[in-house]
Amino acid sequence: MSSDTVTAVISEVAGAGETPLGTHDSDRETRGIQPEKIAQQKGNAVQETQTISREGLERWLLDRIAFYLDKPADSIDPKVELARYGMDSVYAISIISDIEDHLQVEVDVAKARSRGTVDALTDYLLELVG
Repeated sequence: MSSDTVTAVISEVAGAGETPLGTHDSDRETRGIQPEKIAQQKGNAVQETQTISREGLERWLLDRIAFYLDKPADSIDPKVELARYGMDSVYAISIISDIEDHLQVEVDVAKARSRGTVDALTDYLLELVG
């Protein structure tokens, strides 16, 4: 595995009205889900192991940051300090919470906040999940 690709656990929550996945392979197969993709099931939260590329993680971070800043993701340069875009501590804590939910890891807030750019934050997260 290259240093630009890591394997992490991603959590997806079943939508409203959906039946949680069964524990039998036949139940998963009838719903079009490959049994080997399912790593674990907890209530309605299904966790599956996925490979995350650096590009994919950076794109996801840019999308989340753009959402909170109400800017197009393409207008955010991954090498520019987030403070220049108006990222404050409230937004930072919200994004860190999103990261923890998405990657199923515990993020050290001080370490994450010390990474001032999307580029640096992506590197930190790849180390964390790697």
